Formats: sequence, C-alpha cells, structure tokens
Amino acid sequence: MPFNFHDSKIYEIDYKVFFNELYSKFCGNLFSDEEKTKSYINTYLRYMKKADKKFNDFISNRDNFFALVDQLDNTQIFQQPIEYDNSVIHLHFLVGKLIESVPDWKNNSNDAPLVFFQGQKAKYFWTPTQSDITLSSDPIIAAPFPFEFSDYLIIDGNHRLTSWEKEKRSIPVTHVSGNYLIRMELFASEFDSLYYIFHCDTTNLANLKHYYNFSDDDLLKQTFLNTGKLPF
Repeated sequence: MPFNFHDSKIYEIDYKVFFNELYSKFCGNLFSDEEKTKSYINTYLRYMKKADKKFNDFISNRDNFFALVDQLDNTQIFQQPIEYDNSVIHLHFLVGKLIESVPDWKNNSNDAPLVFFQGQKAKYFWTPTQSDITLSSDPIIAAPFPFEFSDYLIIDGNHRLTSWEKEKRSIPVTHVSGNYLIRMELFASEFDSLYYIFHCDTTNLANLKHYYNFSDDDLLKQTFLNTGKLPF
C-alpha cells in the first residue's frame, strides 16, 4: 500500500483492479501483441508492489513512522491525485528539494501565454486554489506529465497562477525535465518515482505507435525499462 504524504497515512491499491484498468486503457494502444502489453504492465506493477512493501516495512517501525511525520512537517511536497475509474494514485514531488537543487531557477524561466493554462485543451495542467493571495513573484515550476491534452503539470505555484490569471497575459515558467526529477530523486517515495516513470513511458510508447507506427520490437527498445531514460 502506498503512502499519502499529505495525510501521513497509507492508502490502498487493489493491484488486480488496477491492472485491469490499465490493460483496458492500453490494450491495442501500446503493443499489438496483447501478451506483451500484459507483461509490460505487470513488470511495472511488480516494481511498484515491491516498493510498497519496502516502504511499509520501514514505517511499521513506530520510531521510523514518527520520524517520518516530523520530517514531513518541514518538507514542501506537492501532491497530485490521479483518478482512474476504480483507483486513485497520489503522486508526490519533493518541491522544496527541487527548488534547492536547480541552480538559478528563478532566472531560467520562460514566459508562456496565458491561453496555455486555460480551457480543456490547456498545455499546462494545474489546480486553481481557493485563495488567490500571493506574496511571491517567483516563476511557477512545471514538470513533464502528459495528461489528457496537457503536456506539463504545475508542481509549484498554483496559488501564484490563480492570482496571475486575473492580471497577466503571460506566465513565467521554469521547466524541469523528467530525467532530472528521476536523477535527483525528487519524488517523495520510490513508488511515486515508479508511477511517474510508468505514466510517462506509456504515453511515449503510445505516441510512437500512433504517429510513427512502431513495431512491437521497436517499441520495446524505446521503453524506460530498456533505455533507463525518458524522452523529456
């Protein structure tokens, strides 16, 4: 069972149900051979379950659990729920560590047109906040996360963006690559990292099949499981 870092408690995933949801979504959209699709999904789920067990074994120790809770009080984490029909994944990014790790990130932003953040086909996926009060002029931070029509997920700056949407025509954005997030271990847990990789990997493979008609063998060569890196 993965860990919800906002609520400081574990949450449950029925991996059989989750597999069926994923297989239903990707059958015919990844590999032409259904058995290859099943094997590919099961490989990632096996890694996720292993990460689950490792983390749960760690926090089963009372001292470890309370030390983790104390640590979370001083850690800036962004959480993005990902909803499936019968499953919910809570994806966590270590935003505080990210800000410390990116050199001169405030001066490496680009201005993105406001329209990229608006409407159902927005390029950036973000969550408007109830409060639009912001005292910071720092750029917002975006990470690659193909989701519906969006290419990026805003992992820091949703409050700023809520405020700026009313007064700006362009938004300063600092982009970080998926490979940088993985290399610098900017996820709250191994499970979060594995789910992020899986999500991005499946999108890349689906695009290669749809737009370039890659064969199953060629797709297998492009998986993160084979290359150890994402294309973004």
